[in-house]
Amino acid sequence: MLFNIKLSAVKKVVFHYILVKLIILLVSLVVASKYLSVPALELNIGNDLCLNDLHYQDNSVGQNEALSKNLILINSGSLHASNFRFDLSRILETLKSSDAKVIGLDIEFKNDMSIPGSWELLDQLNSPGRIVLAQDRKNDTTKIQIKDAEYGQVFFQPNQFTIRRYSSSDSSFAFKIAKAFDSGIDKIETYDVDFILKYKACDYFPLNLQSPNPIADYEYSLKVNNTIPMIEAADLIKPDSIQSLKLKQLLKGKIVLVGHIGSACLDDLKNDLEDKHPVPCDSILINRQKSMPGILIHANAVENFLNSESRYNVVSDHPLFIAFEELFLIAFLCFLLFVKANKVTKILLMLALSLPTLFAVLLLMNYNIYIEMGTTLLQLLVFEELTDVIEPIYVKFERIRLKLPTRIKKLKSK
Repeated sequence: MLFNIKLSAVKKVVFHYILVKLIILLVSLVVASKYLSVPALELNIGNDLCLNDLHYQDNSVGQNEALSKNLILINSGSLHASNFRFDLSRILETLKSSDAKVIGLDIEFKNDMSIPGSWELLDQLNSPGRIVLAQDRKNDTTKIQIKDAEYGQVFFQPNQFTIRRYSSSDSSFAFKIAKAFDSGIDKIETYDVDFILKYKACDYFPLNLQSPNPIADYEYSLKVNNTIPMIEAADLIKPDSIQSLKLKQLLKGKIVLVGHIGSACLDDLKNDLEDKHPVPCDSILINRQKSMPGILIHANAVENFLNSESRYNVVSDHPLFIAFEELFLIAFLCFLLFVKANKVTKILLMLALSLPTLFAVLLLMNYNIYIEMGTTLLQLLVFEELTDVIEPIYVKFERIRLKLPTRIKKLKSK
């Protein structure tokens, strides 16, 4: 008798669990459908439920970790479009003469050699120097392909409302750059094809080369602001002998990443949305804005590759943790089904489970442990709401199941 009671309880839990999961899957497929007209804000709230983002709202966004002092950004947006390739070739020549160790170009060039400066640019790309070029898609004949050049994939992992994950593949742009800088780095070992980016620098710091001491400004941007120094490309083509000496000091042995940060046509570079993406360290948690230049995201990825000891250990990617999450949901479901509690008690229980979890998730990020629990906690609410709806369905199902053998016998006797 006791065995029958336990078996019926297991069947009840399994029925509710499977049906809730199917409903969640169906809703997610419907919401994700391109044919469904849903306002972007409402759609993205579900896709972006990540409690970890609260961690970045603290003023100590750099998590008390100094940057590696290896990176400098160059904003190609300050170059004039009509002479872009020629000016860029001059900048590459300057970077090489300044002994920059690695140059990463987050720029793709159309396969049109009639554009002014194309041959000069091609000469620089083919000349000696550790240059990594961006490649968005393989075998794209519309883009210039340099024979024997080093290419890195710059596309971000799909299905991300904010750029949290970055490819751990050795063909990625950031890995190629980090490998060229330090040949001893190993490929990231993860449970998936990508890893959680640790945003050590959520902004850039414009360097003024005409400053009395740009080296001191450079140090300040790293230590105090936790920002990556940025030089306007237009400043690098100005004829200035003193500037050349400053550049030599700034760029020697560095990784220099060249990409579009903002157009010179705009008063405020932040308003330029070209090649910008929403990121977790955005100050707005719900309606995400395209706030971070792609080149800065790649720079953070390079920092992650170069400083493997400071990367996040993504515990929630581990199969054992995934199994634990599901057991946690099943335990909560058992409480809902077999403990007679009113609505207030159930809500208080969810709060009792959610608030300590939220605190633990944010606290563990300070110790480089990353746990994604947002969707799991959301499922607690879904289970709580749907169990009352599913219970009558289960009762009807059981009645039909119990009557089924009798009906089959009657049909056979006829």
